[in-house]
Amino acid sequence: MTRMRSFYDADRTEKNGPTLHQTELNNNELYCSLCGETVFVDDVAFDDVQRIIEETLENPYLCPDCLEQVEEAAHPR
Repeated sequence: MTRMRSFYDADRTEKNGPTLHQTELNNNELYCSLCGETVFVDDVAFDDVQRIIEETLENPYLCPDCLEQVEEAAHPR
């Protein structure tokens, strides 16, 4: 019997990533600490970043592009 991919991925939950535009879920604005780009994130991500900012007075957030560049620099091929 042939099954659709959705059958196998049914238990996976989609992670809500940052977006460049405000959406229903991503309604909190954050700035990338490296490039300064504005992105919108959900409440959970925003609360996590705010907590770290309050504790350390530094913005730890990196947009997906900067995060990829930092990871590539840390682990060159």
